[in-house]
Amino acid sequence: MTTFVDLLIGLALLYLMTSVIASFLVEGLASYLNLRARGLQRFIGQLLEGHAAAPSLAMWSRRFYAHPLIQSLHTPTVSLDAPGTPPSYIPAPRYAAVVIDLLAGQITGTAPGSPVTLDALKSQLAGMNLPGGLRASIQTALSAGASSLADLRKELETGFDASMERAAGWYKRRTQLFLFGFALALSAAFNLDSFYVANRLLKDPALRDLSFATARGIAPPDGSRTLEQLKSGLAARSILPAGALADLLQATASATPDKPAIVKQADALLDALHFNPIARMHTRALLDASPAARRKAFDALLAEMPAIQCTAQAATPATDAPVATWLAYICGLQDTGKQEDALEAFQKSMSLWVAPERIIDPALGRILWNARSIPGATDPTPVKTLHNLLLTHDAQQRALKDQVDALLGRLPEIGWICDVAKAWNGDPFRWIRAFFGWFATALLAALGAPFWFDTVGKLVSLRGVGLKPPFENEKPSDKGAQ
Repeated sequence: MTTFVDLLIGLALLYLMTSVIASFLVEGLASYLNLRARGLQRFIGQLLEGHAAAPSLAMWSRRFYAHPLIQSLHTPTVSLDAPGTPPSYIPAPRYAAVVIDLLAGQITGTAPGSPVTLDALKSQLAGMNLPGGLRASIQTALSAGASSLADLRKELETGFDASMERAAGWYKRRTQLFLFGFALALSAAFNLDSFYVANRLLKDPALRDLSFATARGIAPPDGSRTLEQLKSGLAARSILPAGALADLLQATASATPDKPAIVKQADALLDALHFNPIARMHTRALLDASPAARRKAFDALLAEMPAIQCTAQAATPATDAPVATWLAYICGLQDTGKQEDALEAFQKSMSLWVAPERIIDPALGRILWNARSIPGATDPTPVKTLHNLLLTHDAQQRALKDQVDALLGRLPEIGWICDVAKAWNGDPFRWIRAFFGWFATALLAALGAPFWFDTVGKLVSLRGVGLKPPFENEKPSDKGAQ
């Protein structure tokens, strides 16, 4: 039974690591192709026009995306002359506001800037030049008993949310195809053959033990580690400058630490994890800007985050509150002095360095943020604390690397296919068997890293239950008598 569970653990580990690495490639491709924004355009076109909008967009879809409220959500490009890329996220209230504003332009007899009324819309609906999808949405809302413009707005938001659920499903299916493709390419490039790995696991007890130890470190039974920690740790090791973390460890281990140098090194590592423009910018321009311009600036500075809604909040956010919470708080303040204080507190807060949306490795970001506040006094305790935190973090990452290296050492046929295939001597049957193994790996890895992370955790728990030692008060004679 234990051998079978160990076999499953080893294979699940293979699919998890393949899926994680393939997902990095998928996310990069999706960002480059702007898949989310293109999917959003497609489904908004379907919602407005009654069919999926063509790449050039139908008339009402073009008018929708040309509206200033939507233009403010466009992601700026490097070239200031370029129009920017369409948004990948639009809040439902903003969608409804834009649609109602466009409808107001179709109602005759209404002065520019005057609020539109539901009665005016009802009386002129039959003669308005509206696309099929939008007309159907309005008629459905009226048939459902919408008695005010607020009711119509709510129905439009509900329809938009339902369409966004379909868009999310479309995006998931599309990225899953990409995930399979990249997983197949990785499997073929490095001979990630499921049948070969399974055969080695059955024959090699040491490999099974290594697989279990690695899986237990990645997904411990107590749930102390998450998939995001695994992904961020792998990404950080490939992004950080070689030896940078080791240099900081050495600096903090010194008997006479150079605290300004430690802070400088920590800052450099923080910037390598992800540059935070708000932490570096001069905020006077934001304070002098109008609320609309300030919101647009935040959207441009933090383009990969959802659009910030400027809403008034009573309490000052906590030090490690999400970035979006801080920005919503700052936007909602009307007093310039309070805004200045809030921006200063935000720039000094931990949130900029631990936000999963902005930081490759939030756990390391939290440690490095603490390094920036090391006092200049002679007390060595803060430096020792920092050193211990860095040491623990680095040890966890090194342990995973060492375990993976040990696993690969017992799987000699996993490696660059051009080198591995030399031992096959052109045997066509060996290539055919390998192809089916690669296909199986890619197909199962396409289930996604979250699925395999949960599976690894469950298998580790199952294996741990199977190996649980007897109770301390249970005597050998008791076991023999049963």
